[in-house]
Amino acid sequence: MLIVTVQSTPNVPSSFELDQDYFVEALLKDLCCNIGHSLHAYKSTFKGLYASFKPCRGGWVLPISRRTLSHKEVKSLAFQLSSFKDYLDLEGGRFSVEVAQAGGVDIYFINRVPLLFRSGGVIAPTLLFETYLSSLGRVVVDMGAVAHVCNGANIMAPGVRGVHGSFQEGSFVTVVDEKYGKTLAVGRALYSSESMVNISRGVVVENIHYVGDKIYRIYKLA
Repeated sequence: MLIVTVQSTPNVPSSFELDQDYFVEALLKDLCCNIGHSLHAYKSTFKGLYASFKPCRGGWVLPISRRTLSHKEVKSLAFQLSSFKDYLDLEGGRFSVEVAQAGGVDIYFINRVPLLFRSGGVIAPTLLFETYLSSLGRVVVDMGAVAHVCNGANIMAPGVRGVHGSFQEGSFVTVVDEKYGKTLAVGRALYSSESMVNISRGVVVENIHYVGDKIYRIYKLA
């Protein structure tokens, strides 16, 4: 049993009220860090509920639930995936579809591979949906931008070294480094490919999913 004693502090206004959700969140963070110091990773399973914790160095991860979608749910999801239909057709019933949920993000596993995620109501490809990503336009960034992109920064025009393929404003694009050609992130183009090559300042691609982000950590643990 965990017993927590909260002592009054003179500097805290009398109107102060402890937010229960915030308090529980703080306890989870502390628990995660304590476990992380003694274990590299811990995973427990209770009838379909996966509770995963990582060392605090990489940030805490909320418990992850993962379940198989019903036929009705798969049919509904397939209807929402029209833009991916050439690369993933769920209507044939040939695929097993699962969803992992954590921190307001849904990640869809197709035949046990995390290919799609939903965040903020938008469905987008993960970094593992290689057949789809290979069809997208590519924005090449210099090596100085790599660390920033992998820390969640949007892609700025001065760091762009090349634009490959044809795409429209609002399209998904991949962001790759100029030296190795490795995919660092999936983004949403703020300009068409034709316009982007002439932009010299400001943000040109919104970074929506990158190596090591929350989405990446969830599907690695789920």
